[in-house]
Amino acid sequence: MQRSPNNELRSSMVRGGRMMDSEIAEEALECVMSYVNDPRDRSVVSQVCKQWYRIDALTRKHVTVAFCYTIKPADLTRRFKRLESLKLKGKPRADMFNLILEDWGAYARPWITEISSSCLCLKSLHLRRMAVNDDDLTMLVRSHGHMLQALKLERCSGFSTLGLLEIARSCSE
Repeated sequence: MQRSPNNELRSSMVRGGRMMDSEIAEEALECVMSYVNDPRDRSVVSQVCKQWYRIDALTRKHVTVAFCYTIKPADLTRRFKRLESLKLKGKPRADMFNLILEDWGAYARPWITEISSSCLCLKSLHLRRMAVNDDDLTMLVRSHGHMLQALKLERCSGFSTLGLLEIARSCSE
């Protein structure tokens, strides 16, 4: 059976008279991706092709969501199944100057619900300017208290010392 020239060009690239495979082995690409740490670089690399997009999703350990309404929690956890660290930003900076209504939004509940069921490797969670209540903290402790190493609630509102007590009880050290 004879191969057509079109099929050969689709599966390979011609360089210097040699035929080379156009795809890099996934194991090699995973090793390379482990050295790409800058989020902007990872974003650019993931746009090269579908294979690189998939490998980025499998190997990325940290994600920062600059505004919690830019992506649905389920969409984020569907793409990044092995997240170890997540930083979520809620209300805009104008909130620091009391220019945003108190009940404006940036609720942590949808995120914590999704994290509780989907982010099995999560070790660090950083919430910034979000509305977090005691029930959210309790849900987080029940699902990730055994492995959560860092929880940062920066400029968050809505929780009390009871929620903090729940967190303290789950700490091993």
